[in-house]
Amino acid sequence: MVEPKIEFIVQLTEKDIAGMYDDASAHWRKWCLLPGVAIAIAGIAIFVMTLPDWPGAAITVAVIGALLIYCGTFMVGAFRRASVRCFRLNPSAQQKMHYRVFDDHLTVTSTLTYSELRWQAFLSTKEIPGYISLILEPRFALVIPLKYLSPSQALDFRELVKSRIQPPPTKGRPLFRTGP
Repeated sequence: MVEPKIEFIVQLTEKDIAGMYDDASAHWRKWCLLPGVAIAIAGIAIFVMTLPDWPGAAITVAVIGALLIYCGTFMVGAFRRASVRCFRLNPSAQQKMHYRVFDDHLTVTSTLTYSELRWQAFLSTKEIPGYISLILEPRFALVIPLKYLSPSQALDFRELVKSRIQPPPTKGRPLFRTGP
């Protein structure tokens, strides 16, 4: 019998699930909230400057800014709450999970489930401070809080994941022609 390279037990909590969205909230705020504030202010300024004329364009710009502000502030919270709710409704996610990491696959065992996943099954991986997500589908990932691993295990796990899970190929045509 082959011995696993790394072995650890994870007990996910609601804090772990919510913590995965801390990184996402920074992106939403950067790409939606700040531009939304700038666009809304520009729309209000245009409205004030063109007050005697028809203010349709200015109101449209202000509404677009307001929608971006909404997305930058409330959407992350909505996603976080939905994920925590799904976690609460899923009894298998709340069990202690025993991970055994091998060269060619990974096994996840709990009292309710047993899964053996080849490294090729993962689309990609994402690491944010304190967590590694092994992405199986665009909306499904194995979330592994690094607090359950020793520092040496976490380092070995990161290296193994980077060497086994290849990023997906880029889509579309190349921007510049490279051949004849």
